[in-house]
Amino acid sequence: MKYLIISILLSLSFFGFSQAEADSPLDETFSQLNNAKPAIWKVHYLGQYGNGTGFFIGPNRFITNFRIVSKLLNRSFPVDSSLDPELESKDPIHRIVLSQEEGEAILKIKKALAVSVLYDLILLETEANVTNYLSLKEGSPKANEDLFLIAYSFRGFTELKKTGDIFYEDDQRYEFPVNSSFLYGIGGGPVLDGQGLIVGVAFLGAVNILSAIKVNDLKEFITGNIGSECSGFNFTKACIEAEVQNLKELAGIGSVYAQDKLALMYYENLEVNWDFGKAFRWFKTAAEQGYAPAQYSLSGMYAGGEGVGKDMEEAFRWLKKAAEQDFVAAQYSLGLMYDKGVGVDQDFEKAFQWMKTAAEQSYTPAQYQLTLMYVHGRGTQPSLDQAFYWCERAAEQGFAPAQEMLDLIGG
Repeated sequence: MKYLIISILLSLSFFGFSQAEADSPLDETFSQLNNAKPAIWKVHYLGQYGNGTGFFIGPNRFITNFRIVSKLLNRSFPVDSSLDPELESKDPIHRIVLSQEEGEAILKIKKALAVSVLYDLILLETEANVTNYLSLKEGSPKANEDLFLIAYSFRGFTELKKTGDIFYEDDQRYEFPVNSSFLYGIGGGPVLDGQGLIVGVAFLGAVNILSAIKVNDLKEFITGNIGSECSGFNFTKACIEAEVQNLKELAGIGSVYAQDKLALMYYENLEVNWDFGKAFRWFKTAAEQGYAPAQYSLSGMYAGGEGVGKDMEEAFRWLKKAAEQDFVAAQYSLGLMYDKGVGVDQDFEKAFQWMKTAAEQSYTPAQYQLTLMYVHGRGTQPSLDQAFYWCERAAEQGFAPAQEMLDLIGG
């Protein structure tokens, strides 16, 4: 849902682009992070393919996204009694295991220690100890600091590098561009600095944008200052349900972060019944308080007619509010709406201005669209030199459409 409006509006683009993605090659910086890799594991259902990533912060303490565990706990996979004859009577958390690409060994989960739905974190205890685990960095990273993500995406072991400054930040998270357009399945992976220290936890990713939970919030969670402690519950599911109730109470008393998270849960059918109407209402409540991510999501619901009648003028209005708060995906989508006159009068110059604003923050779809605008002189003077420049920047970050076009305008 985070980038719903992108998928809706991409059909407005001049040529559109293929869904095939290609990662750009990494430099040698990751060699400095080799010591971190053994602490990072896949999270999945026993006997099934990997579904997410997490990492050890102690001999038997493991961190991952709450949503990864929640989705696994709510799946109806048959229990393989040959793997563990007692699984039927146990807390379903025992059906979730950890593994790595090397070898067939798995680590079993003993119990859930704490969960935070608001911060999308869960702390698990494993049955066996490990010798490799990560340490947390003191303080937040600088906007221009080199950062890295190591995770198990749907493509397998994945290493990504930050390619531009942190361009969005609020009290809960920050966002920055990375050198791949394929970020599906990277949730729960650690965001690391050049020394391999944790500076955040990935929880969302789409089209070269990575969203990360802040390391200070991770510390607060680990020390028990946020979230729910699970020792008083026989089953992890009961602990999660209590934490969801806490989230609803926070949303009710005005927390924009809780309102936005609750809306996403209703949209995704995550621990609450699927309800676009409730998702819309909670997004709108947070959006009206000025929260840019909720404004962006609300625009997407208006554009898609989900939970509300389709209204492109309202989609434009809320998108503009988010764009004016430097929400880069909104800036790009606003440029598309101006370019095609959807929800607003067509204005190529404003389309170009918003597209360039997003492109300058290393957002590859905007760089690609800016390429097309320079090629066709839409909102600016035609310039093949500028077209090549922006196309090359997008291609270098693994954006497949730009890689394909580079040969055309460069030849």
